[in-house]
Amino acid sequence: MILINLVILFASLALLIKSSDYFVKAASSIAQRLGVSEFIIGLTIVAVGTSLPELASSITASFLRQDEIIIGNIVGSNIANILLILGVSAIIRPVTFGLEVLYFAVPVLIFISIVLLLLMKNYKQITRTHGLILVAFYALFLLILTQFVY
Repeated sequence: MILINLVILFASLALLIKSSDYFVKAASSIAQRLGVSEFIIGLTIVAVGTSLPELASSITASFLRQDEIIIGNIVGSNIANILLILGVSAIIRPVTFGLEVLYFAVPVLIFISIVLLLLMKNYKQITRTHGLILVAFYALFLLILTQFVY
């Protein structure tokens, strides 16, 4: 039984790696055809595409009233993205970035992290109203990104 599970795990991992390759190439192609920077594609299409499994897990956990899973998923994903993904990528090859990352993306990341911290500290829960505010922030972020930044 464990051997079958290991085979399924490694086959799924191989499929995920190959699919990721196609996904990145397609996202780069979209950026070129639309004449937008790959940075914008990374902040929109790639970010949403790679976050869909987390969204599905969090929605499922929400229906099952497993709030710790949701918070752990969100916080853990951000920590893994910043430390693990960026770290491993930099080990493979230095990661260069433009000023738009330093002056736009990182301040937004810090701002949203502070908003989440304040919501959790002050309310000890994220309500529907808070959820609507967070989704509105995301929509505003996309609007600013696509209309004003680039």
